[in-house]
Amino acid sequence: MGPKAMKASRDNGTSVKTSRASRWLDGWQAGLIVVAIGVLVVSIVIPRPRLPQEIPSPRPNWAKLGEVARQDSRLATLAEQEPLPFEVRQVGESFRSFGLAVAAGDAASTQRIQLLLQQQIAAVREPDLLLRLRAWQTQDFLKEVAAFETTGNESQGLRELGGEIVRIAQQAGWLVPRGSGYHWLIDDFTRQVLFRKRWNEILHLQRAPFLLSIDEERVFYAFLFRFPGHHSWHPDPLRRCQSANEQLLKKVTAFGAIDPSYPTDYARGVLLLRLDRPQLAVEPLAQFLDNNPDGPYTLHARNALRFAQNQLLPP
Repeated sequence: MGPKAMKASRDNGTSVKTSRASRWLDGWQAGLIVVAIGVLVVSIVIPRPRLPQEIPSPRPNWAKLGEVARQDSRLATLAEQEPLPFEVRQVGESFRSFGLAVAAGDAASTQRIQLLLQQQIAAVREPDLLLRLRAWQTQDFLKEVAAFETTGNESQGLRELGGEIVRIAQQAGWLVPRGSGYHWLIDDFTRQVLFRKRWNEILHLQRAPFLLSIDEERVFYAFLFRFPGHHSWHPDPLRRCQSANEQLLKKVTAFGAIDPSYPTDYARGVLLLRLDRPQLAVEPLAQFLDNNPDGPYTLHARNALRFAQNQLLPP
């Protein structure tokens, strides 16, 4: 939707919130000296009504993630070399039963199994044993996904370990047909993070030592930012685009609560503008500028704020 169409759809009574935003939009004219280089200065410094095209992506520390991968591999090897105790294997079997129940849409069974899982987990005295189980099942999950990519057949093992992951991936547009199987847009490391995150949530183990590191969260959300999920089946490309931006807005908000270093207000403001909601975009953009008067996204935020102001002006 172009700027003119967006402006035409406004209510004439809508106005810009000036208390905070005006500090970043007004007063820049004073002090500019008309010299030969002035045109260049104006083009760089003065905010222009422009909607930024890119949403900042989370940036994980790959060196730290390499250590996470090596540690998980060591734990999986230990689980293979030293048989896990009966009470730990029980947790693993119940986790698989839970996945089957989810895939079948059996809500009663999922509730019953989750209660059973809590009882079984309470009987495990050493958290390290559960970490070994998770690492072992992570490797099994990767094997099942690889087989699905090759054959296109959703095995019982994949349903046990991934629940309804295939249906979710299809609806989100993460699967691309390839030969007799599929290409899964999720890379290998992100698959591991996805599994560990789901495993923690199902077992209610969202605490140390099970909690994902901030860099694992960054990997997970970097993928979701690239492929936020949308109504890929919808015939209208504008509707698909709007759906993707709605999903991305949710992901940005969720990730911002996890990583305080992420420019959440800036990203939310830009996405609200994409969704044709300039009256809601003003506040987060102005908040971002208050907190970041200088930085890599400051001028982009000022441009976006000016864009929002223009959209709110009467036609």
